[in-house]
Amino acid sequence: MNYDRAASNYERFVVKQRFETPALELAQVIIRYTDADRENVCIDLGTGTGIVITQISKLNPNFKIYGLDSSSEMLQVARSKGIDNIIKISLPSIPFPANTFDVVSASFVFSHVREIQDLLKNIKTVLKPSGFLVFTTWGEGQTAYNSIWSDTVKSYLSDDYLNEITKTNIPSETFFEEPENVVELMQENGFLLVEHYVRQFSKHLSLSEYLDCRYSLLTGSIMENILSENLWQSFKADTKYSFSKVVGDSITYVGNVNFFVFKIAGDE
Repeated sequence: MNYDRAASNYERFVVKQRFETPALELAQVIIRYTDADRENVCIDLGTGTGIVITQISKLNPNFKIYGLDSSSEMLQVARSKGIDNIIKISLPSIPFPANTFDVVSASFVFSHVREIQDLLKNIKTVLKPSGFLVFTTWGEGQTAYNSIWSDTVKSYLSDDYLNEITKTNIPSETFFEEPENVVELMQENGFLLVEHYVRQFSKHLSLSEYLDCRYSLLTGSIMENILSENLWQSFKADTKYSFSKVVGDSITYVGNVNFFVFKIAGDE
């Protein structure tokens, strides 16, 4: 997926609708696991337009926070919001010395990383022995309306092509939906579970707002790139018609989110 092209739509349509509230809770978890009486240093992996950094800074302006992302345009949006200390680089690289960070955070990022073993190794290196890895993943059943969207998409793109898109851009999405998979993976890579819980978030949106969000996510952005303008407009019209038959003019988006806190095994 070309995140550079998607950056402005992502910030406008996706962040507030899907990521702002989970990012606030992720920030609250981070604050809860750090010492408010001293400066804490955090790095946010796959920071995008900086929503997690923004939320942490609101809760504790004294946090020193770095962000990594592979998209120049995403980082440009973050800088336009006054966010500094952000670096353009692709994971699994984390170009910092050992034992640098009190917290490593990641908001819905791990399912996008193909070299997850290398990333976890690098996180262990840069995380202080007493530090915490705090991250979120989508849980199962994140929306009741996926089938409407998928059925419309499949009338324009083949199943094989859609599967290839998902495999290329989100290679481990279903794996990270299952908490048992996550805990086993982390234990195999030298981390110990400190906390896990699931939170369900809901947001009432107009149908137009909801569809603008979906058009700006993975499948929608790729379809806009590969379809002709006429086919793209036809797809949008078909999608609106399919959803409006079921939900009318508004929709309540529901998403289940896994919150995880890990520490390096052996460090008490």
